[in-house]
Amino acid sequence: MASVRVFARAKAKAGKEEQLREVLLELVKASRTEDGVELYELFETTEGGEFLFSEMYGGREEFEIHSSSDHFKQATDAMQPLLEGELTVWQVDPVEPVL
Repeated sequence: MASVRVFARAKAKAGKEEQLREVLLELVKASRTEDGVELYELFETTEGGEFLFSEMYGGREEFEIHSSSDHFKQATDAMQPLLEGELTVWQVDPVEPVL
């Protein structure tokens, strides 16, 4: 079964950076306990307020379980009023093999 790689972006509305950071950190904490989650990292740009996820799942089923989990749904509901735009999610394939 092939791993599934995902990148995601969440940009906070002005003045909502800390609130969004707290929601995202709770999502990270809960997501890292899921079976099949091999990597779940959260980054913030040096300018602040823009958050990037790097995620890897054991397979498609594990990614779908994560996407439909209660904690993911609660986090996406909580982040909606804090976001500038929408949460953007990309499923990606490596262009070059991982070393």
